Amino acid sequence: MWEWLHLFITDKMADLTEETEGNASESPPPAKKIKTAENGGGFLTERDVGITEYVNKNGAQIFAILKQRYSDFIVNEISLAGETVHLTSFELPEEPNQDDEGRSLSVLVPADVVEKCRDLSESDDKAKEVEFQVKDCKESRTLIHKSIKKSFPNLDTRTIEKTTIRVFLRGSKSGEVRSHWSKDKGDYIKFVLYKENRDSMQVITTLSKLLRVKCSVFQYAGTKDKRAITSQLVTAYRVLPSRLASINGANTNIKVGNIEYCKTPLKLGDTKGNHFTIILRDVKVPVDREGEIGHHHVNSLLLSLKDKGFINYFGMQRFGTSTIPTHAIGKALLHSEWKEAVDLILKPREGESEDFQVVREYYRSTSDINETLKLFPPHKRNSTEYQLLRGMEKHGTTNLLAALSFLPRNARLMYVHSYQSYVWNQMVSFRFREYGLVPVPGDLALQSETVNGVLAITEENCHQYTIFDVVLPLPGYSVQYPTNNVGEQYHRILANDNLTVDKLKHRVKDFALPGSYRHIMAKPDNLEWKLLCYDDVTVPLHQSDLDILEDKSFSLGTSGAKRALKLSFSLPSSTYATMALREVMKDDTSCFVQKKLNSPTAATLQSAGTENHH
Repeated sequence: MWEWLHLFITDKMADLTEETEGNASESPPPAKKIKTAENGGGFLTERDVGITEYVNKNGAQIFAILKQRYSDFIVNEISLAGETVHLTSFELPEEPNQDDEGRSLSVLVPADVVEKCRDLSESDDKAKEVEFQVKDCKESRTLIHKSIKKSFPNLDTRTIEKTTIRVFLRGSKSGEVRSHWSKDKGDYIKFVLYKENRDSMQVITTLSKLLRVKCSVFQYAGTKDKRAITSQLVTAYRVLPSRLASINGANTNIKVGNIEYCKTPLKLGDTKGNHFTIILRDVKVPVDREGEIGHHHVNSLLLSLKDKGFINYFGMQRFGTSTIPTHAIGKALLHSEWKEAVDLILKPREGESEDFQVVREYYRSTSDINETLKLFPPHKRNSTEYQLLRGMEKHGTTNLLAALSFLPRNARLMYVHSYQSYVWNQMVSFRFREYGLVPVPGDLALQSETVNGVLAITEENCHQYTIFDVVLPLPGYSVQYPTNNVGEQYHRILANDNLTVDKLKHRVKDFALPGSYRHIMAKPDNLEWKLLCYDDVTVPLHQSDLDILEDKSFSLGTSGAKRALKLSFSLPSSTYATMALREVMKDDTSCFVQKKLNSPTAATLQSAGTENHH
């Protein structure tokens, strides 16, 4: 499939060679080499992003593989009402009483006309039209016009003669419903978005493309893990339930359901957290003296997690899954080094699909924006890289800040927030090495009555607080910093990156960082666990929402030679389940390390480690 791409690139490179050969003095200087991770420029590990400490330091651990299958990691959002969000129904909500204007299109026109209108609605060909004959009756034509526009909001109609109606695509391709929306229903629909192994923002982009609406039509409380099965609430402005539900037939890894009308949209942060159901596979634990397989060992570690909690690090997914960490891009943006940021976003990297590697390598070799855009595979044309190159196509390479504005705002914010998280992780590790698991004078605790929302713990009030009250600031220009050694370390860490607190007040609004506060410790709620048995790694060990809805049943870990550990627990929003798991696994949770655990060599080492522990 990719031979033509390689041949195309080879031809283009040959053309470039002919143009520059014998004219070396005009060749551009070699690009500055950009270091990515501390481990020699390869994939990120926990240590690269400041994740180094544990609450329980006795060395005991559970050897296991995290996310061996994406279905081993299930996330259900917890709403502001405290309810765990599940996909339980594909039924559409009841519509308000409708008059003749709301009659079904299929009642007004023949079935073949409805089908032709549907095909036209899904087409991008603006020249395509549908014409059909109707009765010479103005009232009947009016009903048909309104019904077509309601059923297919991106279509428009016109009476050509008294007995002919023409249907065509609207120029805006907008699927938003305005003129036929009953106000008594509320302006929004709320639904459960279920996705498998998909990035949250990419799913929203997919929905907007399928429904022909802008991404801003959708609102959600927060993004969810990509390599997982997740269910969360989403609201949409004036999108017909039937139109939204139509995407269920087109996608196997995206489903929508539990649709209802509502009056207000969701906002970022409108959640109490997430409930996790996680399967750790290929668990290696010692045999108890009583002969039971590892129950005492597992119980002691998980009881410690339940009682003592874990360090509330930002997890590895905050920093990206490739060899180019998102916080490095964020640092370049904070320095207003637009070219550096663009180079990092577009730079070739390991671990991506072959078709995307071809695109990156072609741009690196040629700097040809137009030809690179043509090489993008269809499923990558909603990507950050594609949008950035479109911005460069419009604004050129001399106004890269304007080109960066083509990225979705959430993406631009993600980079600088990732840098904040990178600094915070280093600071919380420093704080635990310096002071341990007790509050000390100079620490900060939340206090709503104060100007900054925090107060400094003193010798006099230290006894009133626990380690779970202590917060650290995400670096910014309007937060208070600890008054002990930790506060001084913030300034040293920023100085190492040639930054100061004042420089975080960036002239570009999206890159300005006022800062906020984050608890340094967290505890899982409702933690439960169970040891399971299995043989076949491809067989799920827990039912997803879709499995239950479709009545799929399978053996849930009752027999087999291999062992798995099933855990379920809830965490507040912005708290990472992987950071809770590392407390008992005592292993690096990065994708790079976890993939290596799937190798035969790793399995041998795990077995040896278990024997030594026993």
